[in-house]
Amino acid sequence: MRWTRRALIRDAMISAGLVTLPGFRMDGLPGAASAAESEDAIAWKNWAGDYACHPRLRAAPQDEAELVEVLRNATGTIRPVGAGHSFSPLVPCEDTLIACDQMSGVIGFDAEAMQAEVWAGTRLHELGPALEGVGQALINQPDIDDQALGGALATSTHGTGKGMGSLSSYVTGLTLATPAGDLIECDADRDAEVFHAARCSLGSLGVVTRVRMQNRKPYRLRETTTLVPMDELLAQADALRDGHRHMEFMALPHSGLGLLITTDEIEGDEVELAEDPQAVYGLREAWDAVGQDGDVYRQALMQVLGGASEVRQGPSHRVLAHDRFVRFREMEYTVPADQGPACLAEILETIEREQIPVIFPIEYRYVSADDVWLSMFNDRDGATISIHEFVDEDHRPVFDAIEPIFWRYGGRPHWGKWHSLDAARLKDRYAHWDDFAKVRDRLDPKGKMLNAHLSTVLGAEKRA
Repeated sequence: MRWTRRALIRDAMISAGLVTLPGFRMDGLPGAASAAESEDAIAWKNWAGDYACHPRLRAAPQDEAELVEVLRNATGTIRPVGAGHSFSPLVPCEDTLIACDQMSGVIGFDAEAMQAEVWAGTRLHELGPALEGVGQALINQPDIDDQALGGALATSTHGTGKGMGSLSSYVTGLTLATPAGDLIECDADRDAEVFHAARCSLGSLGVVTRVRMQNRKPYRLRETTTLVPMDELLAQADALRDGHRHMEFMALPHSGLGLLITTDEIEGDEVELAEDPQAVYGLREAWDAVGQDGDVYRQALMQVLGGASEVRQGPSHRVLAHDRFVRFREMEYTVPADQGPACLAEILETIEREQIPVIFPIEYRYVSADDVWLSMFNDRDGATISIHEFVDEDHRPVFDAIEPIFWRYGGRPHWGKWHSLDAARLKDRYAHWDDFAKVRDRLDPKGKMLNAHLSTVLGAEKRA
């Protein structure tokens, strides 16, 4: 059976609730659909299907002028929406949703500086080819490319790699449309506080419209996936990270095995991107059949996964991204990089000792420190550990059992993934928490961008 690392948790389907509503001009709001439209036309739900809402207005502005008009005239709560790939309820509200999918593509580029200005509504799977067309490529990117760029930045979405930061860390400037309908252009020198806050804002400051990204020349990669004993992966984590452009591994609970994924630059034109989207179901079938016997389960996994290395190669934006067909829910925390192996080891030991039925591979990656105020990587290198559960299984017992382990290691939750923390418990994890709050209060004094979830995690309230 063919397999590669993220074939195990692959899902390329876009949730039915993510379709924008181009061309509607109702209730005086450009690009908006009113409640007079059918429920199916304006209903929204996230990719995993566990959060939904029926907004009164759903806007799909075609440009900044239309977006500004929507913001100025909207009443109640306003929330921006991208691909809906968050596992936390960042989007749901009953008033106004704004999708910027029609504001998409490369606006302009600087060939000498290797920078490009991009509309924030651009989906990541569109961005790679578009940048390649102007002789540029992202320095790094996440392995899901369905997200809108603005949404990915709002949660400091990341990939993995030595000396490489999240997407937010490569932003050199951006334009923000505030709830009042003002456009703020900011970078490290102009409105620097807004810049540091808006690169990862959970959509609480307004709607990012344009983004200037630091890029590089196009390059090609080869990704190799190998089945390795987990003890070796944990012991060699630092050396493996330092020895490759990208490194991650996926622990296979209850088996003592893991999938090591290394990715490096290559020359040549060969393209090989085949994957098996069904491999993770083989893991669940093996567990259901023989999971009560650890040795037999380990042998079953080796049969499911095979023994030889698997290789994918091609342009960077195609190798770093992986499609998804299996739906899941996810919890991810970032712990200090030097604590990563110990944290993962404790998680695996707890799963084994308490016989927690975690079958999905646990993903382990490295991300470099940045100066983005609410980034999970602010001021420290991070090791990210991601726990997944099949969408047709109850995720709460698994997540509840594992989450306290992250807390003991000073973990910061991924803003777009499941966690149980509120502002009181989050504040001390971020040195610039109060700085961010001051910027948010200045740009959105009435809390128009706050839904119930954001009020909880940011400790902010709407005002009359």
